[in-house]
Amino acid sequence: MSYGELLNSLFINLQSMIKKNVNINGASLQRVTALSIIPTDGIEMSSLASRLGIDNSTATRLVIGMENVGWVNRQTSKIDKRIIEVCLTSEGSRLQFELDKQLNLIGEKVDFQIGPLEKQKTIDGMAHLSWVLLKLSMHKK
Repeated sequence: MSYGELLNSLFINLQSMIKKNVNINGASLQRVTALSIIPTDGIEMSSLASRLGIDNSTATRLVIGMENVGWVNRQTSKIDKRIIEVCLTSEGSRLQFELDKQLNLIGEKVDFQIGPLEKQKTIDGMAHLSWVLLKLSMHKK
């Protein structure tokens, strides 16, 4: 199996696990993903779009939807008034905490399936893969 096939399989399996095991007010996978990556002190709209791998207009629609349900708010940056920052509301912070708990439960299920001799190798390999994917995602095509 090639890296491309393995990555696609991993993506599909992770997506399936999250859809089956994460329940955040019936939120879409994209909203759950956005909720998981918005830091406590907020994120610039363009950075959020980049992290999600979507264009700015799609990110704007996503954030407006999250704003309408009270999870986030948008505010102008204090440093540069041209920049819009997305910040969690108290409800968004509560949901992010709940999401973290649900994701940890998925992690515990995975942990239970991996033998004790393979755990550290698996963790190290996944951490390295995550780092490689992050680096690749930050480069333009």
